[in-house]
Amino acid sequence: MVRADAGFFDQQLLGFLEQRGLPYIVIARLTLWLKREAARVTAWRALDEHYAVGEFSLQLFGWDRPRRFVVIREQLRAERPSLGRKLLEVPMRAYRFPIRDICIVWRV
Repeated sequence: MVRADAGFFDQQLLGFLEQRGLPYIVIARLTLWLKREAARVTAWRALDEHYAVGEFSLQLFGWDRPRRFVVIREQLRAERPSLGRKLLEVPMRAYRFPIRDICIVWRV
């Protein structure tokens, strides 16, 4: 499993990993297109009482194909600050793309 941060979020790296059949998790750069697609997610699977996961597929400009993006939604709590950056304006919720901050492209 290859993991990379947003600095490596590009077609060149993803294509390289896919050509070699390597599974990866890459944090995505938070662009306007990704925010829009994340806002459209309607199917959420609860992980526990505070977290849920959703996903979408998107082909970004310059990419050779669509890729899967996974979003984690966190219920905000007064006793614990959110780990994610605010992505969408929704009361009492923080949306983030896992593992560190904001969006991932995921292929397993």
